Amino acid sequence: MIALLQSLRRSPSPEHVLILEHLPHVRRLVRRHGQHLSLEDRQEILSAAMIGLIESAARFDSEEKNHFWPYAKNRVQGAILDELRQKDPLTRTQRRQVRIVEKSVASHLLENGETPALETLCSMTGMTESMVLKTQRIRAAGRTIHFSRLEKDEDGCLLDFIPDESVPMPEEACLHSEQHRLLSAWVEVLPERERRVIEGIYYLHKSPRALAGEMSLTEGRISQIHHHGLLLLRQRAKNTQSVA
Repeated sequence: MIALLQSLRRSPSPEHVLILEHLPHVRRLVRRHGQHLSLEDRQEILSAAMIGLIESAARFDSEEKNHFWPYAKNRVQGAILDELRQKDPLTRTQRRQVRIVEKSVASHLLENGETPALETLCSMTGMTESMVLKTQRIRAAGRTIHFSRLEKDEDGCLLDFIPDESVPMPEEACLHSEQHRLLSAWVEVLPERERRVIEGIYYLHKSPRALAGEMSLTEGRISQIHHHGLLLLRQRAKNTQSVA
C-alpha cells in the first residue's frame, strides 16, 4: 500500500489526484466495516477498497470532479462487502437467521434486563426450537477468535481449554512411562560392558568413538558390544511378553 501511494504521488495525473484526495473517505469506510476484524483482515479489505477506488477513477469523467465520490462510493463499498462475504464462514441464509436471533435477544435484554428463554425466543423469531438452537450453534462456530483473546483474563487463558494435539493421550503417556521404567530396569542387569555401552549411547548420548576411548577398546568392538546388548534386551522383552 505504501509503495502504491508513493507511486501515485510521484506522477500526479488528474486520475491520481482524485485517488489521493478521496483516500480519507475510503479509510473511513474500511474502519466502519472492519472495526471488529483483525489488523491483517482490515489490510486486505483496504486493498480491495483501493482497487474499487482506482477503477472508479479510471472510468470517471474528470470534468465532473465534484460528483466523483458519490459515483465511487458504491463501487468502493461493494468491493469491501465482497471481500467481507468471502471471509464470512456463514451463508447468507445462515447470517440472516443469526441476525434475527441476535436482534431478538438484544431487544428482550433491553426491555426486560435478562436473556430470553428458548420458548420466548422462538415466539419472537417465529422459528422452531431446533432452528433457534441450530442458529445459536452456527453463530458460535462462525465467530472469529482474535489472538488478543488468547491472553490471560479473569477466567484464565483460552489456550487452557484448547487441546494440544502434539501431547499424547493419558493412556499413551502411562504406557510409555511404564515401558521406559521396564527398559531402565533391564539395562541395569545387563553385563557390565553391554550396560556401559547402552547407557553411553542412549542415555548419555556419547559417540562410539568416545566410548572406545573411555573403555580402551576399538570402535568395532564397541559396535559388537552394542549389538549384543540390544539382542539381550530384545530377548528379555520377548520373554516378558510370553509370560504375560
